[in-house]
Amino acid sequence: MSLLDDPQFQESYKLFLKFGWPHLSTMLDCLAPSATAMDPLTRTMLFNGFGKYMMRASQLALNPELTIAEAHNQAVAEVMQDPAVDHIVQTQLKQMLDQGVQ
Repeated sequence: MSLLDDPQFQESYKLFLKFGWPHLSTMLDCLAPSATAMDPLTRTMLFNGFGKYMMRASQLALNPELTIAEAHNQAVAEVMQDPAVDHIVQTQLKQMLDQGVQ
């Protein structure tokens, strides 16, 4: 059984997204003015990856028509549509494969 199918995890996840996301969003808003000073990898993963995932997951997970697994999968798919995030993930995967082949 997947963790996303566990009822206790699902409830905790929903509560975290419902009550935690507003605070994380405020924190990211506070960080945004200094984003240009961050290294590009950190900025992209923090705002385009983590921030977008949390925003979309919090919206989708509270939709009674979607399961937690569907909300998670859709949020991840939307994050991966960002070319900057996709590039970082593809680069990391390639490096991992290259290291494994050596």
